[in-house]
Amino acid sequence: MKFSSASDKVTVFDGKNKTEGSLVLLGYKLEAKDSFKLGAGTKVLSEVALNDKPAASARFTLK
Repeated sequence: MKFSSASDKVTVFDGKNKTEGSLVLLGYKLEAKDSFKLGAGTKVLSEVALNDKPAASARFTLK
């Protein structure tokens, strides 16, 4: 699948800290353009819309 556009929002929860950022579309993948403090137990919420389709969200916790 070829990606022509992407919009996104990434939220990182690290204890009491909440950091928001975005991703950049580079060819066929998305890369963070911001830096985040990550460690075990960090929770991440990502909302991504590709090719003008409705956004999909994913939540996960780092181990």
